[in-house]
Amino acid sequence: MATVSGVTNEKIFSLKKWGGLNEAPDGDTRLKLGEASKMVNWKITRDGNLKRRPGTDFVAGLCPEYSLSISGDIAELRQVTADDTFDVYHDASASTLPGKVTLIGTGAAIVDGTMIADTASISRGVLTYGTEATASIENGTLSVENAHSRITLAELRAALQALEPGQYLYIWHDELAYALNENSLYTVSGTTWLGGYPVTSVATNTASVRGLWNGLVQGKEMLLAACNGWVWSLYDEDQDVMTRIPLREIDTSGRVTFFPFGGNVYVLDGSNYYVYDGTLMSPVAGYIPLVAITIGPVVSGTDDASSGETTGEYINLLTPYRRAWLSPDGEGVTFPLPEQGITWNSQCYVKDLGTGEEIERTSYTVDTVKGQVTFGTVPARSVNSYEVCYMVETEADYRAQVTGMRYAELFSGPTDNMVFLYGDGTNRALYSGMDYDGMPRADYFPDQYSVDVGDSNTPITSMIRHYGDLVCYKTDSTWAITQNSMELASGNDTVAIYCTPVNRDKGNVAPGQVRLVDNNPVTCSERELYQWVNSSYYTSNLSRDERQARRISDRIQSSIKEIDLTKCCMWDDNDGQEWYLSENKVTIVWNYVTDTWYRYEGIDAVCMCNFHGEVIYGTSDGLVARLTYDSKGDMGYPIKAEWESGAIDFGAANMRKYSSSMWVGLKPDDGTSVDVCVMTDRKDTFKEKVVASEKAKVSGQPFMVKTKLKAKKFVFYRLLLSVDEKQPAVTVTDIEFRVRQTGYAK
Repeated sequence: MATVSGVTNEKIFSLKKWGGLNEAPDGDTRLKLGEASKMVNWKITRDGNLKRRPGTDFVAGLCPEYSLSISGDIAELRQVTADDTFDVYHDASASTLPGKVTLIGTGAAIVDGTMIADTASISRGVLTYGTEATASIENGTLSVENAHSRITLAELRAALQALEPGQYLYIWHDELAYALNENSLYTVSGTTWLGGYPVTSVATNTASVRGLWNGLVQGKEMLLAACNGWVWSLYDEDQDVMTRIPLREIDTSGRVTFFPFGGNVYVLDGSNYYVYDGTLMSPVAGYIPLVAITIGPVVSGTDDASSGETTGEYINLLTPYRRAWLSPDGEGVTFPLPEQGITWNSQCYVKDLGTGEEIERTSYTVDTVKGQVTFGTVPARSVNSYEVCYMVETEADYRAQVTGMRYAELFSGPTDNMVFLYGDGTNRALYSGMDYDGMPRADYFPDQYSVDVGDSNTPITSMIRHYGDLVCYKTDSTWAITQNSMELASGNDTVAIYCTPVNRDKGNVAPGQVRLVDNNPVTCSERELYQWVNSSYYTSNLSRDERQARRISDRIQSSIKEIDLTKCCMWDDNDGQEWYLSENKVTIVWNYVTDTWYRYEGIDAVCMCNFHGEVIYGTSDGLVARLTYDSKGDMGYPIKAEWESGAIDFGAANMRKYSSSMWVGLKPDDGTSVDVCVMTDRKDTFKEKVVASEKAKVSGQPFMVKTKLKAKKFVFYRLLLSVDEKQPAVTVTDIEFRVRQTGYAK
């Protein structure tokens, strides 16, 4: 008796976890199921799901003025019927905050041909009512001032026909503003359509945002930006609102660095050095060092002090002023200062240290050539009872050594109370000191406190604290700086900085952009990215070991080749645990929790920071924006997201296969959908199928949808997912493939 077998050679292949982008240089047949050969504007969640990236929204426009721009090409908006009503505005203006079109008008209703109105302010679609007003339609002409009117199709048609050439009415459509004229209502095949001209806000002159910073200044949270020759304050903590307040003019021709210290925030622009205390931003004046103490009066017949002068602090590069303490012996009246050829001006003084008060200028004279102070009466015997502040002018511009720096890093072993400045195009870094009372200061850069790293042919590009070291990167090498103390011949202790090589072949080419990712530096060297991880079991600090530079960019080599790494922006989003690399509107993201890569397009990020759990970024045309899932699109426009798998052989590259269907799982987010398509080695044109959240059987619950996409006689199979509509971010959880083998490949 014959037996009929039930074996169909059919299997279900499950894609449960997504692996991110893998631009395999040798072809994509080796990609794992879930890895993408192309992945644009998708991300991988911490749970391993595939999700469309966040949208973007305006924070502020940092150009001085904006003007209204109306496109010359009409856009098809929607079909209309005689029963429709329209909210129409008469005025539109360009707003500097948030740098977007603002429509302001009067809300109204038509009663017997007369418009009974309530005044209202409408900004970005939010309506706030005020006092009453009236307007009317006469002889088919809409005659209102500054008005938003809810009118019928017939009234809209009459109003549009009554417009003068160059005049417009305005509407909101899908969160964007459009201008209407006599051509906006038209009929195609018996159907009436509404079209509009996109209205945008355009800067009169654009400039790149050069720096962003968020932090506390004297206990208040600040969001600061540098753009268009100004530092701007973008957040008012008291009101908890975004704002746009210019603080001070600075040089924004290059990158600007903000860093916190001592309750204030300091600003480097490559031309000057500023400090902001939450009220006033001003150039850093510089701590006046105490260069000598216990200076006694001159010995009769000489210019030498009668008692031992003790050397104090080094001079400060930031200021030409110095201080000295005098110790009268009860007999002499003339005291020598540590330097001759001094300058005496209104900022100079003699102070009684006992009272803290300045002495009247008529009670002493100053010999600027000899550098001496002579009292009119003999001061009482005491030790360090008077302080003299004087000035020394030099041909060399010492202050420029500090103000010419662009970048800063805090470091001092375990305390991080020293400021290292670098970025003037040389291999030299300056570091700050402590004042006479032992307090660390960001306005004191002693003339002896500098370190030259490696050869002078290549500049320092980045410094970053890593455990107990300050790692210093040049374009072609890497060094470790450590701090200690040493005793000078005079018996005084001073800071000792030691610089040792870590890697003489690899460095960093992006100035000021090295970031700590998962507590290890990430750098870019030529056309590759490296993470620096110590291979030693006994210490966390980097040492001289070539294996510490681990290349991490193999999976994104094609995208890296498109980016000029010398101009890129890097940022580590600690909140989202994602590292960003952005240049020329291409952003590479490394999710270092899931170890996956993805690529964003359309985000013009030139600098970044974190603010209230979101990534804030500045653009090359003077806007500050944010990445947020609150926005369905990019500044009101749809986000085009594409995902393409590698060439999948379903474990049998020698077999032909047949697939009739798949199951697609989505998270239950209302209003979301994804377009699903396939491509094979035999056919590249398949009809897309839409999987939408509305297909969920129970609202709010995850669901799987069976999708019929028949593919025959293929060996290799590609899955394509795409989104090209403005909608909440869709999340794809699972895909199950139904595949049957049909014979050997020929």
